[in-house]
Amino acid sequence: MDPATLTKITAALTAIAKIVEALGPGGVIALALAGPVVVVVAVLILAHLNNKRMARSFDEYRIDADRRFEAYRDQTSETLESYGAVQRETAQYYRDNVELVRSVESLARGFQDVVVTNTRTLERLCNDVEHHVFCPVARESKGLPR
Repeated sequence: MDPATLTKITAALTAIAKIVEALGPGGVIALALAGPVVVVVAVLILAHLNNKRMARSFDEYRIDADRRFEAYRDQTSETLESYGAVQRETAQYYRDNVELVRSVESLARGFQDVVVTNTRTLERLCNDVEHHVFCPVARESKGLPR
């Protein structure tokens, strides 16, 4: 070590020795006993500061979580409303299809009568053609009027 550093260390130790001499033996004992108390107080102060920091951090987390949950709730509500609208639209399609089937069934019933009537008429026509009912000579041979 260089002499300037040694001089500073010696001056500091001399100042400490004067303070210890001024305190006396009771002051030194009190200072030695106060050391653990100072450590405990320092630990308590640091714990308190840490708790305050953690409380702020938790409050910020809670506010952020509430904001995110609210956004999630809004998004879920929008999605459910969208699905509900699609479901209502699908249900309306089914109701419309039921009405369409009913109207087609009623048309089919009416058309069935037309088909049956036409079939009977064609059967009679075929029968008349097969038996030569329209030929005047054939009618006379069967004894029917001309």
